[in-house]
Amino acid sequence: MTLYYAMDEKLEQVLHKVELLCEQNPEFASALKEKLNVTPSKLEPQETPSKDSFASAMRLQHKRCRDKARDFYEDILDVQLYQDLINAYANMLWYKSIFEIGQYFVHVNYQVENMLNYYLDHSNFHKKVANAPLLYKHKLEIYPTYIVSIDVYSKAFDVINDNKPIESSKLSMWVKLLYWAIDTNRKELLEKKKTYFNAIISVRNETNHANYASEKKSLIYWQKQDSLQLGYVEDLIKKIRDSIISLEQK
Repeated sequence: MTLYYAMDEKLEQVLHKVELLCEQNPEFASALKEKLNVTPSKLEPQETPSKDSFASAMRLQHKRCRDKARDFYEDILDVQLYQDLINAYANMLWYKSIFEIGQYFVHVNYQVENMLNYYLDHSNFHKKVANAPLLYKHKLEIYPTYIVSIDVYSKAFDVINDNKPIESSKLSMWVKLLYWAIDTNRKELLEKKKTYFNAIISVRNETNHANYASEKKSLIYWQKQDSLQLGYVEDLIKKIRDSIISLEQK
C-alpha cells in the first residue's frame, strides 16, 4: 500500500510553487519546516531541506489532513456526501498549512454549500416554507459592502412560473444559510456570525476570479477582519455538520 494519497493537479501546482520558494528563500523553508512539524528523520541532514525531502514531507502532511478529515466527518452516513466532504476538508487543512488563505476559503465554501444542499434536500424544504410563510419571511440584512435584505420565502418558489419550487442548488448561499438557521433554531447564531459568513463568501468569490490581483484582494479583505479567526470558521463548519448528522439519524 502506498503511503500517500494522490494530489489533484491544482495541489501539485501549489506544491511546485512552494518548492521553488523553498529553494529561493531559506528563511521561508525553515518557517515551513517548523509549521509542518518536519523532524530530522523525515528530511536529509542538511541546513536547507532539499526539493525531494520537502515534497515527501508535504505529501505526508496531506495524508495527515485526510486522516483528520475522515475523523471529522466519520458520522456522515451518505457515502457520496462523506467522500466529497473529506476531500474538501483535507484540502482546506492542507492549504491552511501552506498559508494559501484564498484556496482555504474555496474549500470551506465547498463544504458549507454541499452540506446545506443536502440539508435542504432532506428536510422537506419546500413543504416547510409553503406551510409556514410567516416564519420563513424572516429578514436577514447582509453587509458591510452594501445592505441586502433577504428572506427564504420569496426565494424558494418561482412566482413567474406558477410558483414552481426552485432547486436548492440554484439558491444563494445566504438563502440556504437562513433556512438552515431558522429550521435548526439558530437565527440568533446566524445574526451574530453573519460577518464570518460574509468574509467566507467574499474571500471565496475574490479567489475564484483566478488572478493574482483578486487573490491579493481576498487576503486584504480577510486581514481587515480583525476579530475573525480561522478557528471560528471551522467551528461554523462543525455546527452545520452536526445538523446533517442529526438529520440523518431521524
